[in-house]
Amino acid sequence: MGTVAPDGETLLVEHNEGETGTESIWDLSDPAMPVERARLTADDGLGSRPLTNEIDADSGTGYVFTPGSNDVTVIDLDEATVRTRLDLGGSAFVGTWDPSHSKLYVPVQTNDEVAVIDPETDDIVDRLSVGANPYGATSARVRPAAASTPSMQVAIARLGLRAEPAQTTYCIGNCACGHQLQQ
Repeated sequence: MGTVAPDGETLLVEHNEGETGTESIWDLSDPAMPVERARLTADDGLGSRPLTNEIDADSGTGYVFTPGSNDVTVIDLDEATVRTRLDLGGSAFVGTWDPSHSKLYVPVQTNDEVAVIDPETDDIVDRLSVGANPYGATSARVRPAAASTPSMQVAIARLGLRAEPAQTTYCIGNCACGHQLQQ
């Protein structure tokens, strides 16, 4: 998996190599000629089995979900170093930002909760009980009032667009990328 920073200058990529996996940091300042700046390993403090990641709004910090060690590895992208690891107390595979990019929500599948990370402090600031086996998360702004729905449907129809309910996609166990869930 890979994530490009909001400023478009940095790319984080997980690699299923070695005993515990690695994470590479790429410079995309010249998109035609990306340059690998660093490859972090367990020796650098990277958690085990990096699977996916997110990057903060300022493009300076990466959050790597490492379900093999039940934590999130926090990376300083400018220095290409591991800043800290946040103990989730269970296995997490993904996370999502709230619309304002002020909190990172991480479903902890084995704890039936969502850990809330504050990027200002790199701390888990809350744990939300959500029920059995949360796997993915999606964040959105508040939906329009129900009374506006018919007028929105008319407007969409006038544009000739099909209005079908949006579907969330995710994988359980075997990801499309070929990664197999390890518990």
